[in-house]
Amino acid sequence: MKRFQVAFVAEIPRHRRLTALRRVCGALGILVVLLALFCGSAAHGDSLVVPNFSFEEPAFSDGGGTSGPNTIPSWSGEPATGIQMGVENPFSSRYDQIGDVISDPHAEGKQYGYINTFGPDEYGSLTSDPIATVEAGTRYTLTVSVGHGLDINPSFYIIELLVDGIPAATTEGDGSSIPPGTFAEMSSVFDASGSQIGGALQIRLTHSNITGISQPIQGHFDNVRVTASPPSTPTPTPTPIVTAVLNISTRLAVGTGDNVLINGFIVTGALPKEVLIRALGPSLPVSGKLADPTLELHEPDGTTITNNNWKETQETAIAATGIPPKNDPESAILATLAPGAYTAIVSGQNNTTGVALA
Repeated sequence: MKRFQVAFVAEIPRHRRLTALRRVCGALGILVVLLALFCGSAAHGDSLVVPNFSFEEPAFSDGGGTSGPNTIPSWSGEPATGIQMGVENPFSSRYDQIGDVISDPHAEGKQYGYINTFGPDEYGSLTSDPIATVEAGTRYTLTVSVGHGLDINPSFYIIELLVDGIPAATTEGDGSSIPPGTFAEMSSVFDASGSQIGGALQIRLTHSNITGISQPIQGHFDNVRVTASPPSTPTPTPTPIVTAVLNISTRLAVGTGDNVLINGFIVTGALPKEVLIRALGPSLPVSGKLADPTLELHEPDGTTITNNNWKETQETAIAATGIPPKNDPESAILATLAPGAYTAIVSGQNNTTGVALA
């Protein structure tokens, strides 16, 4: 069953030829930032060096690791208190291993970075040291392997590329569709322009608990890669190979009138496809979130489908997808759509405003 939400692509990474170089640059201690900037000035189409890209430093034996926001070379964590984060070399009960190496094809080496949260709406982030200076006429693509062990619950992942500390590319995904004990890939892309040129390029990895309940939630990050290439010219988009279904989403401040959140998408191919569209607000780990989002789906023939609270009309079918909204006031529409162009509109019930994700 193919859904519009998502896309982690199962392709064996091409970066492994640069693994040794990355580790050398990542191991030079106090000079790591300067070397990252030097190694990061890659030609178009090349991989930039991300120091400690697979969190192999500091190195530990099985079951060992660090716990603290600033215990990972070349990475810093926030918030400084209340959240556990660090690197870990897992026991084989958490991930299948060959020798002491995690066997999942999307993972790299023996260790990964982790973030633990405990209460509703808690989050933690790991931010890299600067890895390059942003150049004009360049597309930057971030790819990260995210996952969770056999013995822990997943939640929500956010990966970002920052320029001078400001998000330039953001991708968010609900990790509940990743099979336990495995990793899947997330990507985020931006084309450098304007004031971004000459800025410092960094990576931020965030994991949050949006389950609405107090329980240990742990997210794992590994195999962090960034490539620099010429911006692509418009060409027909090929059909991706999908191996794990996650959200492709947009998060914006929803206003009233013409300032509502509008998302357009196209169903391609010759056959109808099942699509799940969600409008989230209360479950987002941000301040000023939209308390009661409503959702409209406009079809090519002018038909409009609406929903306010997702459990009102399709509760059983939406719950069966495995990725229903976390809160009752949030909205969702599950529909089988013929090929064509569609528009989803998110607004606030009774003209309320706030941040929403669709």
